[in-house]
Amino acid sequence: MAPQTSRPTTYKWCLVALAFLEVLTATGVMFGWSAMSLALQREGVYANLCDAAWLPEAGPCDAQVLRLNVIYSAAATCIPLSFMAWGPAMDKLGAKAVRVASLAFFIGGTLLFAFASAGDSVVDAYTVAGCLVSLGGGGFFFSHFVIAEHFKGTHFGLVHTIVNGAFDASTVTMVALEASHDAGLSLRGCFLCLAGLGCLYAALSFDCVWQGLLAPPLAEDAETGQDAETGEGAAVELKLKVAADPAASEAAAKPAAAPAASPVAASQYGAALDVSHRPLRGQFLSVHFLAIACWALVAVFRTMFVLGTIGPQLQYNGGGRGAERVEDLVRIFNWLILSSVPLTPAFGWFLDRFGLGGGFALVNTLGVLCFLGLGYAGGEGDTATLSFSFIAYGCFRAFNYSTMTAFIQGVFGHATFGTIYGIGVGIVSVIAAAIQYPTTEWAVRSVEDGLWDSFAPLDLGAGVVLSGVLFGFPAWLVWVGRREKQAPVAVETSRAVA
Repeated sequence: MAPQTSRPTTYKWCLVALAFLEVLTATGVMFGWSAMSLALQREGVYANLCDAAWLPEAGPCDAQVLRLNVIYSAAATCIPLSFMAWGPAMDKLGAKAVRVASLAFFIGGTLLFAFASAGDSVVDAYTVAGCLVSLGGGGFFFSHFVIAEHFKGTHFGLVHTIVNGAFDASTVTMVALEASHDAGLSLRGCFLCLAGLGCLYAALSFDCVWQGLLAPPLAEDAETGQDAETGEGAAVELKLKVAADPAASEAAAKPAAAPAASPVAASQYGAALDVSHRPLRGQFLSVHFLAIACWALVAVFRTMFVLGTIGPQLQYNGGGRGAERVEDLVRIFNWLILSSVPLTPAFGWFLDRFGLGGGFALVNTLGVLCFLGLGYAGGEGDTATLSFSFIAYGCFRAFNYSTMTAFIQGVFGHATFGTIYGIGVGIVSVIAAAIQYPTTEWAVRSVEDGLWDSFAPLDLGAGVVLSGVLFGFPAWLVWVGRREKQAPVAVETSRAVA
């Protein structure tokens, strides 16, 4: 069925709302593993790994925490790993095929969680299930970006932000399931609910529902189409002039003057940052890709490090906290990081107003505030300080991915967005996720062995020292923008020659 782009506006926005719900409940749900791990701990999962002297009233033992973190680390690695496959597949097979295939992975993983049990080996059924859920969720997330193509020229940025915001907030799914488990729902029932949602979304994958929005509009390049139409009209006009005036025939037969250079299409963030005209290999070798890759490596690692260590950090930081207090703070964390959702449109406005330099600088500042509050909050006012830190982290995580996506799409262009984001940034994200678990294990062992009494030194290093280095990236973006304003003609000419 050919894509239909003339659906009523109300119907399109209803589909955007459906897309928000789908991404919220069936994509990055494993990032909410800190909540679901509470349910697994109540069920006694991996409690057999604890010492004989361990008492359940003391909270989870280190071996249990680390084994649960294995599931999260494997699942977190599979999200960017899946982008490396789903991105190129989107270009060849289309969004609908990727949507259906990814949902099959997602449903399989949730069913494995529901009916399997934990094993004694590091890679057991739960680890495999977490990977399947993440592999499917990554592809399902990717399949929704095509919807924004139908809002070009009107609300493209808003739809793009909605999809990213829903992915960042998908941790709420595990939070809701953990609350349901605490209220009496079985662990199997929790994951069967997820499987049911996956089946529902698979049933909604037909064109009778989406009316062509799962495929790009027929006129993907309106500017090219206009040029072709103009050229044809000019030829017809010339023929009419020749028929009416024979002298025009002689003029037309003369050698044509050298054509003027084609005007360079306006870029999203200025000609100095635009590399969409380069071949794919040239884009990968550009300083623009090197810069965003370095940013992604550090920023994504910090994002995953917080999610993977939030429980132990709350336990050891601030002079130490009891198990019940830690569990309450983890719940507060899981809810407050969702504060980024209502603030996401405002950040979209900020990004449009102050550009990529301002956007990345704000993201980095939020990261600093998050780690400072997490590492040094203590005493009677620790709840307020930690709450502020949790909100800062939620905004840091959400706005970081939105800014990275905007950079890649605006600088490299839509034609190579899937490959650059899926393969290029995906590899960097896999590296960041892969080093997350050994870093977490080393940090927990170091605190346990008395090397440090808390995670504060790590928070200082990751949140302040690394962030200080990363401020060089937005500074470079601002410098490039100012240089272009000072010499716009030279920049446009060099881009046209390239």
